[in-house]
Amino acid sequence: MRKNKLILAIVGIVLITSVIYFGLTININTVSKKMKADITYPTSKGISISCDKIEIAVNEEIECSLVGHSSGGIRGIDGLFSVSGNVSIQTITRNTNMFSGELENAYFAKDGLTPDDFLVATVTIKGVTEGSGSLTYTGSREGRTPTFVYTDYTEENVNDATANITITNGSTSTDNPDDDEGDDSPGAKSQISSLDSITVNVGTLSPTFDKNIFSYNVDVENSVTSITVSGTKTDSNSNVDGFGTVELSEGENTVEIVVTAEDQVNSSIYIIVVNRAESIVADKSSDNTLRSLSIDGVSFTPQFSAAIDEYTASVENNVTSINVNAVANDENARVNISGNENLAEGNNTVRVKVIAENNAVKTYTIVVFRKKSGNQETCKLELKSTVYKIDNEKGIIDLVQPKDTVDDIKKNIAADCGTISVTEDTVLLSFGDEVKKYTISKYENLNTGNNVVRWTFIITGIIVILGALFIINRKMNK
Repeated sequence: MRKNKLILAIVGIVLITSVIYFGLTININTVSKKMKADITYPTSKGISISCDKIEIAVNEEIECSLVGHSSGGIRGIDGLFSVSGNVSIQTITRNTNMFSGELENAYFAKDGLTPDDFLVATVTIKGVTEGSGSLTYTGSREGRTPTFVYTDYTEENVNDATANITITNGSTSTDNPDDDEGDDSPGAKSQISSLDSITVNVGTLSPTFDKNIFSYNVDVENSVTSITVSGTKTDSNSNVDGFGTVELSEGENTVEIVVTAEDQVNSSIYIIVVNRAESIVADKSSDNTLRSLSIDGVSFTPQFSAAIDEYTASVENNVTSINVNAVANDENARVNISGNENLAEGNNTVRVKVIAENNAVKTYTIVVFRKKSGNQETCKLELKSTVYKIDNEKGIIDLVQPKDTVDDIKKNIAADCGTISVTEDTVLLSFGDEVKKYTISKYENLNTGNNVVRWTFIITGIIVILGALFIINRKMNK
């Protein structure tokens, strides 16, 4: 009798534990798959955008859904929404049942892994003026398509997704077309005259491109005799003059890119100064280092050394220019200073160029962060990809794999201002006199996102069973 009771107790405990475990697993998967029932998902690996309808009236709003498919699911997706033409984005709503994360471009699967078909986000767009427009989801990094991140942290580029929308003036197909006779006035023309990107085939733009920054520098070696400038327009209907290949002479070369809006009234001019190094002169001094470097009334880090060529500083919002003092080590060398006037809010790159007697060039840079009006803003870290998570408030970089090297970490993070130094355990973000420390949290890979839950319940179940057997055994032996 006692043996039968023992067997029944064991069976009951096993059944209860199994029901709890599998019930929770099913619940997790069910919650993660809550989506709009009328959405059509891609049949092959990739993403797509579907909207409630493809023709709307001016000022009408519709909802579009970004969905994806990947056999076996993914742990994250990286990309950004954008619009072109005569539509505007009103809201972007992340599918919080499935994805977490605070970054605009990064979506992390809450359960560690999505189902095969998944809804990423819904976007509300509005018709602005009569004509056409489109909603696009593409990569957050220049020249890249959206990225799937898998459980082993490998990344794969997938397709861009676009939905094209027609915007009407509100009339229906039953309207008499003759009613519009004599009304030849076109719809409102776009006033957008900006670029989304500028790229050069040699050298690097300084500062990093921003559509609201209109002046850049590029340094190239003397052996470079031409440069090709290209880019992308914010509005496909605008006109750009200035892209192409430019022959370079020694010294400064100015490239002007003029963007004219569709309305033919608004325009913007982006200027790139390309500095081609002069020919090296034999039998002359090659010393292109500084003896001293300072800024009146402003300190910078690290402390000056002729061997260190990158520095950071911070100034208050009311400071719009700084006086930089630079003395060359060789009295026959020349020093040119640029970027120290008309400081914009945020990062500004001051360049101190030392030209040796033989024309060899060395450039020292000081990244000066001008604080924003009414906001004592500090620098913060940003992600270059969806591989890691960053908590700027707590100072934590999470989801770093044990095998990741310092170089791997450097490739995946960046600072919106200041400079960073990376070790295996910490990242230091420095600007001006301030240093922020981030702790690197290592992450062990799991085969699936639900393994944590699964093993938690298995171990809990074993403990419960063993505990129950111990109690039953004691009672039977009394």
